[in-house]
Amino acid sequence: MSTDAGRGVVFEFQHTPESQILPKLSSLSSADLAPLIPLLLSWLVYPSTSAERDTLKDLSNETRDQLADFLISRLTAASPTTGDPLVAQIHAALSNPSGTADSAREKAALFYYHGVMLSLPKEHIEPYCDALTRMAWTSTAEETARGLDLRCRYLLEFLDSSQARVPHSKSDELAVRSLELVRTAEEMCPLIPGVLEWIADMNWPIAQECWDQLARFPELTIEPIRAVLRRGDDGGWAMNILSFLLDDVPRVLMERLRPEIERIAQRPTDDEIECMCFESAAECLEAMDHWAARMKILRWPEGQSLHRHRT
Repeated sequence: MSTDAGRGVVFEFQHTPESQILPKLSSLSSADLAPLIPLLLSWLVYPSTSAERDTLKDLSNETRDQLADFLISRLTAASPTTGDPLVAQIHAALSNPSGTADSAREKAALFYYHGVMLSLPKEHIEPYCDALTRMAWTSTAEETARGLDLRCRYLLEFLDSSQARVPHSKSDELAVRSLELVRTAEEMCPLIPGVLEWIADMNWPIAQECWDQLARFPELTIEPIRAVLRRGDDGGWAMNILSFLLDDVPRVLMERLRPEIERIAQRPTDDEIECMCFESAAECLEAMDHWAARMKILRWPEGQSLHRHRT
């Protein structure tokens, strides 16, 4: 696409109604989409100041989510080399040192907000390694102010390692991605206590993802959960743990925690009272009692068929 044609496409999309953005983008080839990358990155940013609200396109959160998913899909489908126009455009955006806040903000849109770069398969991140290395170790002041140096270091670490690890921070999505690769209880077991810490506040960006990883290995969570519930000094964390038990832990495993749950229901600490943990504890006890009663009913006399007792 010529420079003039590229400018024409950008101008057209700047004035495209929100409802038509995704349908029109979907029809573009990689070559036609590439000139739009700076504009699309600016659209991914949530305006946080009055100046940004005046200059950035006012899109709904739903459209931003769809736009990020679209970029992730197209970058994943593209050939993972800088010979692809779309990959080349992203590479150029990352390689060019940011001398302005606007330029750094566009780069940040690839790492924050919707995590486009963090969501790509490893082989589709590798074409950007030289640009990531530049930002990781020789970032500009504007890039450092956005935390892009640390983000790039984490991303390079993720590419170089096949080991799963516990998140470093509440927005360490790459650690969560490393956990997704764990396949055995033996590998996950030493990581569980650290992962459990990240459901202490469900407002943290990685909290739900850490919850989902814990739910893959519920039997490994019992002893770490017991240690937290016995403390009684963090009602918010205990409340989330009790919800986790209700939603994702089999009742037969939850029974192992009955003494700790009964203590919260009957003798809650001040912190647990403030967070209403005793109510959730009572729900857990009710769920376990219901399960136990049901199991008792289903224990048919030896030698008799279950089918003969159906009505």
